[in-house]
Amino acid sequence: MEKNPKLESLLYISLPESMRRSIGSFKIDPTILLPIDTLSQTEGFQPESLTWEMILAGMLKVIGYDPSNENIEYYKGFILALRPELVEELTKTGIIKAEQNDFSLAEEIFLILSNLVPEDPNISLNLAFVYEKHAEVLDRLGKNEESEHYHNNLFDQYKRLLSKFPQNSFVLYQAGQYFLRRNNFSRALDCFREYLLLPGPKKEKAEVEKVISLLSNQKDLDTLFSEAFDYIRLGKEEEGIAKIEGFLKKQPGVWNAWFLLGWAQRRLKRYKDASVSFLKALSLYPDHVDTLNELSICFMELEEYSESEKHLRKALILEPENIKIMSNLGILKLKQNRFQEAIGYFESVLVYSPTDTIAKHYLNYINSVL
Repeated sequence: MEKNPKLESLLYISLPESMRRSIGSFKIDPTILLPIDTLSQTEGFQPESLTWEMILAGMLKVIGYDPSNENIEYYKGFILALRPELVEELTKTGIIKAEQNDFSLAEEIFLILSNLVPEDPNISLNLAFVYEKHAEVLDRLGKNEESEHYHNNLFDQYKRLLSKFPQNSFVLYQAGQYFLRRNNFSRALDCFREYLLLPGPKKEKAEVEKVISLLSNQKDLDTLFSEAFDYIRLGKEEEGIAKIEGFLKKQPGVWNAWFLLGWAQRRLKRYKDASVSFLKALSLYPDHVDTLNELSICFMELEEYSESEKHLRKALILEPENIKIMSNLGILKLKQNRFQEAIGYFESVLVYSPTDTIAKHYLNYINSVL
């Protein structure tokens, strides 16, 4: 098997026999080689520069990228004995990095942690959340192929979670919400029905019961709807439109079917048709932020700027911290040459997401033309 490039900076050392001792219930065995991470050693590894942090970093890399290593359980025990607070520290760091859109580091942290403490579902859920946020950012940038990679990672991660923690109510609830967002209604129904069999907050259970009721009314059309979604997601919009129009002939009152039709039409730059579809979706579900946002994009492209702003402002009232809405308001103002207002929106995005590449790009552009 080809060696993971992440492991190329590792060297293995042995501890002196004098280090044979116990740390709590963990016993140090000097006969087991320990990996050290030499990545920070710009002039090559010098034995006198060896630190416990280098050994810790080396063991973490092995856990993250070589989980079949014969000494993996020893390394896990060593880490948790040496730094019992490490899981909590790294979890906080991973969350902060994800919030800052530093997805590569956040991903690496939660990948390592999910192998270090595989019995903790919350860590694996954090990795799923990172994948989803990364995919959303790539979607916004129009990087569809890269986005698809993370959507696939996300789908696989939820499959692993459901396989490993089939009776965990939080996993079932989050997985159900994920499949619902992806319009995979049959899987969402399976998760939510299992969730209702377990203890949980009354508010969430009432919400889930309502969703189950809505989804059950259209379960016979789930396959057709899912096929349409997959076609559109894979760039086969015309095939998706044909599928979804067949769906709508049988079930014209399903708001997210109209949303899906509008999404496909918008991707094909058929903005007028898409606006009609999104308006129909809003007539069935008036306060859906993603629909308001998609409709505003259509009006923006049609140069109907007042209509675009109206729907973006409504979306921002519903979700005041939604950086996607703020960013699109900034783009709208930029199209109108209202540069100071655009700057205000893009700077607001950076308050919530300091590394947002879209906001930084447009702020740089504005500064270059002013």
